[in-house]
Amino acid sequence: MAGRLRYIGRAISLFFRLFIVRSFKVMFLPGFGPKGKPAPPPVVKKLENRPQIVAGALLLFLFLLVNLLCFLDIDPVHHADYAVYVVGGVLAICFLILWWSRKEITALTREAEDNDCRLCLHCGYCLKGLPAEHRCPECGNAYDVDDVRDKWTAYLAASPSGTQISIHAPPIVAKLEGRRRGCRTAALSPVLTAAAFLLVHGRLLTLADPVTQIYICVSSVLISAGMLLAASIGRKINRLIAQAHEAKYALCPACGYCLKGLPEQHQCPECGTPYEMEQVKRKWSKYLANRAARQLPW
Repeated sequence: MAGRLRYIGRAISLFFRLFIVRSFKVMFLPGFGPKGKPAPPPVVKKLENRPQIVAGALLLFLFLLVNLLCFLDIDPVHHADYAVYVVGGVLAICFLILWWSRKEITALTREAEDNDCRLCLHCGYCLKGLPAEHRCPECGNAYDVDDVRDKWTAYLAASPSGTQISIHAPPIVAKLEGRRRGCRTAALSPVLTAAAFLLVHGRLLTLADPVTQIYICVSSVLISAGMLLAASIGRKINRLIAQAHEAKYALCPACGYCLKGLPEQHQCPECGTPYEMEQVKRKWSKYLANRAARQLPW
């Protein structure tokens, strides 16, 4: 029982460090983001603060729940099994919201890159083709296109290298990268979840336990299958990159069709997506430059 309570304490400590401490840093450094970066646009900041708000609400829920149990003279030590499930559920909710927020931020920054950094700072509405100084048709906030572009450019330039790769990635590459991450997550998540569940119930402690042997066999198959699928998707991405080099970046960002020899502005014969050759080449060149800069020399 004491071991279970120790694991619960470690989980709460990790929860506090990941979400609560970071939210206090953002609160007391309003002009800068983490590590002194320029403040993101308000629409991005809302998405970044969403996990901290949810984490704070769930932490308050846990605090009130413990106080309620004490008020009802219920000893939490005798219900450690339920406490593990409650804390695990809270952590799972927080990480899911964090993942979803990051996904929305990546999609928003990719849209800003595609539209020449002309997105409303407050709602993300595309301002391309609108007057230089006006009000956003979506949220009604006044904007200046030069100021909007400066803030988006500074935010994108300060993004980590991995984020820049996901921003500049053509849609077909971003789709394949998402599938590759999904294969890895689908392979590891059930293995880790089953391990936590079995450890809570006192299993997986010895190799002689038949449950341990079954778990090792099943987890090995799942992880191997997930890694093989991820590797096959990685080979597809490498083939696309090789084709982009051969076609001198004249490759459709949506389907990978070779646009070499076609008009400068037309529709892709394969998928029907409209394109501008200069924008297509700039998209591929930025993605490949960021990818090459991130690769280690060894």
